[in-house]
Amino acid sequence: SENREAWVYAFMAIWKSGMVAVPVDFLSVASDVQYIINDCKPSVIFCSVARKAVVDEALSGIDILPEIIILDELESKSSDTQIEEINFENDIKKTAVIIYTSGTTGKSKGVMLSFENLKTNIDAVSSDIRIYTPDDRILMLLPLHHIFPLLGTILIPLFVGASIAISPSMASEDIVRTLKENRITIII
Repeated sequence: SENREAWVYAFMAIWKSGMVAVPVDFLSVASDVQYIINDCKPSVIFCSVARKAVVDEALSGIDILPEIIILDELESKSSDTQIEEINFENDIKKTAVIIYTSGTTGKSKGVMLSFENLKTNIDAVSSDIRIYTPDDRILMLLPLHHIFPLLGTILIPLFVGASIAISPSMASEDIVRTLKENRITIII
């Protein structure tokens, strides 16, 4: 899915359910999505209405039938949802997320990152060197299937209690409006 509030809720719900999150580039073509599905064998796929056709095409002809949850439908039902505190104390060595590489040296590979990997990065910029604070307002702009924006615009802000603002598009006028309206303090 595209960057959106429901993406964050879905990601946190995956963790709350004890599952491993596998973010996928929302611009991926069906063959790339199919490769990832065949590789990681998800039990659930969250996607937007706009990307449902790609998911359907990726699932055609393979024997994996995960549950599909449409984020747009979740957003229409949500009301002032609060994300619970991120807890890294349980099973810190457990795989938290699998990030697929761009495949520049062949087929993309799933890189498994543990909760400990993520916590080490979070601590580095929230405790060791206080770059992120609860008073910050972070702009979510970059695609969330990369670890840098996933950590820098979702996980770290939520961990420290900062705010996240989502630009409705990559259009310069939307970005500038989001920056001004939310008094953004951190952009990555």
